[in-house]
Parts: sequence; structure tokens; C-alpha cells
Amino acid sequence: MSDGLRESQINRWALSPTQTGMWRAGEIDPARAVFRGGEYIEIHGPVNRILFEAALQQAVREADTLHVRFGVDDGEPWQTAGATPAWSMDFVDVSSEPEPRAVAERAMRQELSASLDLHKDRLFGHMLFRVTADRYFWFHHQHHLVMDGASTTLIVRRVAELYTALVEDRLLDETPFGSVQDLLEEDVAYRRLSQYADDGRYWRERCAGNPTPTQLSSHAGAGPAEPLRHTGYLSPHATEAVRAALTRTGARLSRLAIAAMAGYVHRLTDNRDVVLSMAVTARTTPLARTTPGMRTNVLPLRLDLRPGMTGAELLANTTDGIRELPAHQRYWGDQLSQELGRPVGFGPSVNVWPFNYDLTFGGFRTTTYSMSMRHVEDLLLSVYDRSDGNPLRIDLDGNTSRHSPEEVRTHHDHFLVFLERLAASIATDDGPIGGLDLLGPTRRSQVLEQWNDTARDLPTARLAHLFEARAHQAPDAIAVRCGASTVTYRELNERANRLADRLIARGIGPEQVVALALPCSPALIVAMLATLKAGAAYLAVDPEYPAGRVAFILDDARPVCLLTTVEIRDTLPDHAIPELVLDLAHAPDDRDGHPVPDPTDADRTHAASLLNAAYVIYTAGSTSVPKAVVVTHAGVPSLASLREQLRMDEASEVLQFLSPSFDGMFWEVFITLLAGATVSMAPAGRELVGPALGELVREQGITHVALPPSMLAELPADSLPTDITLVVASEACPPELVQRWSKGRRMLNSYGPSEMTVCATLSDPLRGRVVPPIGKPIANAKVFVLDVALQPVPQGTVGELHLSGPGLARGYLQRPDMTAGRFVANPFGKPGTRMYRTADLARWRHEGDLEFVGRADRQVKLRGFRVELDEVEAVITGLDAVAQAAVVVHTAPSGHEHLVAYVVPAPGAVVDAGQVRAAIADALPSYMVPSEIVTMDALPRTPNGKLDRDVLSARHRGACRTPGWRPTMAARQRCAVCSPRCSAHPRSASGVHSEQDVRRRRRRGRGCAGCGAARRPCEG
Repeated sequence: MSDGLRESQINRWALSPTQTGMWRAGEIDPARAVFRGGEYIEIHGPVNRILFEAALQQAVREADTLHVRFGVDDGEPWQTAGATPAWSMDFVDVSSEPEPRAVAERAMRQELSASLDLHKDRLFGHMLFRVTADRYFWFHHQHHLVMDGASTTLIVRRVAELYTALVEDRLLDETPFGSVQDLLEEDVAYRRLSQYADDGRYWRERCAGNPTPTQLSSHAGAGPAEPLRHTGYLSPHATEAVRAALTRTGARLSRLAIAAMAGYVHRLTDNRDVVLSMAVTARTTPLARTTPGMRTNVLPLRLDLRPGMTGAELLANTTDGIRELPAHQRYWGDQLSQELGRPVGFGPSVNVWPFNYDLTFGGFRTTTYSMSMRHVEDLLLSVYDRSDGNPLRIDLDGNTSRHSPEEVRTHHDHFLVFLERLAASIATDDGPIGGLDLLGPTRRSQVLEQWNDTARDLPTARLAHLFEARAHQAPDAIAVRCGASTVTYRELNERANRLADRLIARGIGPEQVVALALPCSPALIVAMLATLKAGAAYLAVDPEYPAGRVAFILDDARPVCLLTTVEIRDTLPDHAIPELVLDLAHAPDDRDGHPVPDPTDADRTHAASLLNAAYVIYTAGSTSVPKAVVVTHAGVPSLASLREQLRMDEASEVLQFLSPSFDGMFWEVFITLLAGATVSMAPAGRELVGPALGELVREQGITHVALPPSMLAELPADSLPTDITLVVASEACPPELVQRWSKGRRMLNSYGPSEMTVCATLSDPLRGRVVPPIGKPIANAKVFVLDVALQPVPQGTVGELHLSGPGLARGYLQRPDMTAGRFVANPFGKPGTRMYRTADLARWRHEGDLEFVGRADRQVKLRGFRVELDEVEAVITGLDAVAQAAVVVHTAPSGHEHLVAYVVPAPGAVVDAGQVRAAIADALPSYMVPSEIVTMDALPRTPNGKLDRDVLSARHRGACRTPGWRPTMAARQRCAVCSPRCSAHPRSASGVHSEQDVRRRRRRGRGCAGCGAARRPCEG
């Protein structure tokens, strides 16, 4: 059988690519009903059940596709024509039931979901329900291995003809059906024609560049699953708008429905290259049009859309795209998918069903209802055009492995809104599709107003004034603790006042920047407060940063003064900034011990205001050049109000843990001081890694701590006391960590980019194994989840997170172009208000909480597929043997890209790479399974504690190796200090402390002791 299609000795045919996929799925799960179609026809009149079954029996005899049997030889399925099966129609009387339709539909669904043995069982069935004496339901169902939608139409019409002829006692017409054997032979012949090759070439050209499958799902599905269905009807007003659009353009309803789906997908995904799955009959010959059998095909409809196009242009674009399909519709879509190296399916599907059949049974009219359980890759939109003047019925089916019931319902609701707005736009030739509302008035008000109802009357004072008020209220309370030494609020305020006087005496005041190159110590907090009291903005410079990074920051920020120590000054790069060197052995300028009053505007160079800069912080730039964010005092009152949610008061001890160059330190220090609590700092030289961190927390009686999730993952499960308040921030927190650490503790999830005053949203206390939300906006902040046209997206839909409110940063220091691009006008606020485009992806949950989905730049395209790296990591970290995971894209010298997963085993566990890949393959499509699994003892981090993905990428490229160099055993042992940065030591147990050692060595101009790795700037 050279062509693999037919054996010569008996009539056996290979299955089509589409049939093969259905066969494999049915073999794996016989109870799966996704490849079975069904509908019921309501007959508005009495039915003679004897004659009706006779008509059915005759139709089954004529439709020999229902006689086909299936078998397997050497693992390959085949089909052959068999004898007419013995069967009978089931008759059910539901007329005595209080709700006969509900009872009948329940029985239909049970029949559709019954397990099937594809080798033995009959692949079709018929039931007749008596509802009343003059109303009946005829339910028929069939497996798509043998029948498609066009076949159903043929058989339904034939049954109506046969039954009516029997009722009227007329001779039966000769069967109009062709033979399924001839239909199969016709497909064999097509594959031998040049047209087959031409069609294949056409589709490969249409799919040039292997466009990403368009999906509206919240996550990738693992395969076929039972569909969820949500049914609704267009309102009379919306139906009128649709009819008006069709009348104006002369288009068919099917074209408008497809255009609306394409536009809806475009709006929700921001994709210009939109691909839909188009179901076609593939019946281009007289034989095919009259022969029941499986011939339906699914092919891609690829459209180029843009937000600025009008509704009429969208409809015309869609019509042009559809017009080319019929000439090439016989080329199997499943085969095309295989040739493109991708799973079956191209995107959301659209079907327009031309119901009613316009049939009568014995002279009585009918109404048709779909009960189909057809397979749905992502979403399937079904529009039923009854042509009877009633509102249009629209169903939306969703794959349960991709969508929740709430998501399907939400998509359905919003599609109806979009369809109505699109139709009205086409009818009136008004406006671009990017401006069409997706939400409707109620839901729009919910996401823009109700879930942003955060207005609070808070003190409008600069940070220094708020601190001074707290210091005067409880001067003898402990403000800062560092080991055994303490500083009271009075002492902290007076030391800051003395240093502020010195700064003011140098002419330093509002809108000037003071750099602080100081160790994490009470003196750093004094310097921060002193700078703020002088009216200036502080710029914390981490002394552990590489010399190149420090030089860049000092040159770029142009501070008017640098506060440092003798020891640190000697390690800094050359600069021309005036210095003020502090003696940390004594209180700053503590000459006579007399109190120094709080500075006022009369003392400062000029008056300070709430809109003056408070601090400047550098963050990584998209061009790899760090950029400085300028943050004002305006957001401090909102930040300080978080003490209520954090349950922070005068008795609280808050761990100061984060790097001074990380805005999280602002949170640790100033929320604490403004609450009257104690900032607890680790003594110099004290390790804060793993168990050592837990020991410090217990020793100092810490009540509140904020940690990046990746650092929390390294702590032993019992290292933090159960009554502590634990805030996770700066990274997405996996469900496993929530489950492990929320029990007995008050655990909250915080979100805020550097362009906001530290925090924009905060969750309620977390419990159990959940994907933690980032919560709701804090006091006076507003958050918007928007599409590319800056329109709010529906709840449950991913969009870009935008932030607004008094905590919004002023912008980027000396970068007006970049500021203008990211800080844009707020279309939902008062004139003159702005919002920040975060490039973070998020979605609203139904209760008004926000869920962080990932960075826009964490979404990669691999071999034509869009891959969310966070989603792959979530599956890996869900394994018991894995504590942490990071996934990166590696590009081989050949240019081939593949995924590499780095995993840290759970304590006492051993990671089996094969088991990890198998687990991923069970949960995600094959293109999301990493090619390599690399085990590490610790993941590399930036100085701020965030995962350093650049190091992972460099590590896989062998960045520390030189050509021809092979590490000796001694080099491997010495290279523990270089940890995962060096390929000489593929597994390191040194953790964060070793990373700090590496930074020190590099800042001092040395390389790695083991491999000679050169200095490398750290983005932080």
C-alpha cells in the first residue's frame, strides 16, 4: 500500500488526518464526548412513532457511512464499509414531567457522554421524546468519525422526506445519497492530482512565518477536553443593528460573525496578525455534496488587523480573506498543522448554522436546537441564523483545559457587546474598531470606578514632617535596632537634623540630589532623613555594586553631594562630586549634644513642597542602560496608610533586609518609622541567607518582614515564627510558597514598580495553595488593565497594567523622551492626570482583585508559538521534588532556539529530569516542554534579591569559559565563589553570600578565583 490509503485485497481505507486525531483521542478516553455531534428537532405536531422509526431505518440503510467499521493493524487505524447495523430507536415519554424539556435534554446529554468503544459500538443513535400529544423532540447524534455537519443536514432532510411520504402514503423517492466508498476513493484520487500539491503550496505560503496560534485562553491546554457552553441571544436592539449592517454592506451574516470574532480577538490580544480556525465543508464535487460522511475540514483564516481600521474595513478585510478559501479547502488542516510542526488548531473557531432547516414532518413545522459536544481547541463561536425574525442565538463553547466557566461566560457577554458595537459602527460608518467598547456601561463602571474606589482623606505633608510628628509624639520609643545597639526616635531625629543643617549650609535644598554611598546601618537612615529634611532627594548607591555601575550612576544623576565613609570612599571610582565623609564611630557631628530644631522653609534654600523629589532610584532599562526614576513626596501618605493592612503599630519590629538601591528599603524604613515601629537592621557582617535569616528574625523578635519569593523559597519551613506578618514582593509568588508559608502567618502579596512610590496594590491575607492575587489598589491609587488602544479589557482578560494616583513618579531623570513614552495622559481621570504604562500583564478577577500574569517581555515566540515562560515555571515548581525553577530561551550557535529549565531541588529531594519533562508534557503542549533540565543548588540573584535571568542565559552560553579551556578539579573547587555564573562549577551550594563575594571581587578589579571570569556589570 504505497500511498498508505487503500489495501488491494479488501476495501480498507486509511483514516484522514482529522479522523486519526479523533481516533487516538477516543482510544485514550472512550468516555470523551468532544468528537460527537448532536441536535434535537422540535416537531410542532403529532408524530406517528412507528412511521417515524421506519423513516429512520430507511435513512440509515441508505447512508452507508453509518455502516463503516474501524479497526487497527500494527497500531494504524483503518476503516471499511460494513453491513447495515441492527439498531432501534429509543422512545421516551416525558409528557408527565413538570419540566419535560429539561428532562429530555438531560437524557440527551447523558447519551452524548456515554462511553464508546470505537471498534464495536454503533457510532450513531436516535431518540424520540413525546412532550405533549402534539409536540415531539427528535434527538439524533453521531460520532464525527463518520459524519460531519453537512452529512447531518443531508440525513435530516432525507428523514423528513421519508416520514412525510409515509404519512401521506406516497412511494418513497430513490435515495439521493452517494456511496461513502466512492467518497473515500475521491479523496484518494485528489491526493494524486497536481491540485493537491498546489493546495499544499498555497497554504504553506499563507502560513509563511508560522504565525502564532491565536488564543484567548488564560493558559495552555493539554489536549481535548469536554467543552463548556454558554448560550445567549442578541437583544432586539442588537439584532436590529446587525440587520442594518448587513443591509448596508450586502454582506452575509457568516461574514459579519467571523469579522466580529477576528476583531474581538484582535482587541483582546493586541495581535495584528490574527488567525482563526475556519470550518469548511470541503465538498467541492457533486458526489461530495450528496454523500454523508466525514469530510469537514478546518483551515486557518489569517487576517492583518489594526486598531485604526473601521468596522466596514474590518468586514471587507475578512470577506477578502474568506473569498480565497473555497478553492483550496480540500487540503487537510490537520496535515497542514503537522507540516508546520504545531499542534492541531489555528485559533478560535466560528460556525454559522443556517437553521432553521425549513423542514416539515408530515406537514408540521420544526425548530432545531444544537446539543453538539464537538471538539473545541480554544473557543468556538456558533451563530444560529433562524431567519424567522427572532433574536439571533449565539453559543460560545470553551475548552475546559483552557477556560473556567466564568471565563467562558465573560467572553460570551463581551462578545455580544462587541458585535452590537461593531454592527452599529458598520451601519453608520463611525469610528475605528480600537475605540469600540467591549464592556457595556455596567462592567465598564465596575473596572474603572467601583474597583478603583480608593479615595481617602490622608495628611498632605512631606515625609520629613510626617516623621518629625511621629518622633515628637513618642521620642523615647526605639526607632532603629542594630544588633545590641538602639537609636530612639529623639536621637534619630536630632542626628538627622544636625546632618541636615550641614547639607543646608552647603546650599543643598529642594530639587537637588544627594548621593548616599553608605552601608546598611543606622547612619544610612540618618542620611536619608537628613537629605529629606534639607528638602533634597536622596540617591542610595549600593557600595557592593560593580565600579562601572557606580561610575555610571554618579555621572548620570549628577548629585551635588556624596555622603560616604572613609572606608567606602577608597573603593569608589574616580569622580568630581563634592563629598561629605561621615564618621560612623560616633553620632554625626555630635559635638555638644544640644538638640537641633527641625529645619523649616526659613532655613532651607527655598520652600519645599509635596511635589518635590524625595528620592531617585535606578532601575534596569529596556536598552540595557539603567534609568533613574524620580519619586516625589506626594505618594508617601498613601504608602504610610498601609500600616493598617499590615497591622503595624508601635510594638512592631520590622526587618530591614533589602539593598539600599532597591526601593523596597523605602518601604521597610519609612512605613515602619511613620507607624512608630522599630526598624531592625542586621549587624555588619551578619549573613542573611537561608537558616541564618530565620535565626536573626527570632533573635530580634521580628514581627514584619518583606521578602522576594525566590529568597523565601530557600528558607527552611520552620525558620519564620508563625505569628509573623510576611509580605512577598518584587516577583511572582508561586502557589507552593503560599501554601507553605501562609499557614499560621499573615501573608500578603504586594505589587509596585519603581515608577510608583514602592507599592501600588496589596492583597488580603493569603491562604492555601492558590495563585496569589496582587490585590487591590492602595489608598488613592488607581489601576487600569487596558488593551493596546488604551481601552479597558473585560474581567478575566489579560491586558497591560496601568497605574495612576499621587504615588506616581515624576518620570525618568533627564530622559524626557522615555518619560513621555511611559507616563501618558490618563483618559479616565481629571484633565492633567497621568498614568504609567508598566509593561506588566494582569487581569481582573471577578471579586475585584488583580492577578499578575507576567511581564510582556516574558512572553516569547518559539518556533512560531507564543510561550509564557511563567506558565512553564509554574508547572515545574508544582512538583514536590522542586523548590524553585527558572526557564530561559537558549539560542544555539546554529540559531536554533529551545527552552532550558533550571531547577533547585526541594530539601532532601532528587530531581529526575525525565520525570520533570514528563510532568510538563502532561500539563502543557509539546512546544512548551524544555529541551534541557539543569539542576542547581541555588538560582542566581541580582543585588535586590530578584532572579538574575541574564546570568542563567550567560551560564548556558558558557560565558565564563574561554575557547579550548577545560576546568581542572582544583578550579572546580575554587570556583564555588563564582557559583552559577561559572561553567566550571555547574552546581553551587554557596547561595546569595557567594554572589556578594563575586560582586566584591569584581568591583575590586579581580576575576573569579576559579575561572578568571572578568568583571560584569550587574543590572540590579
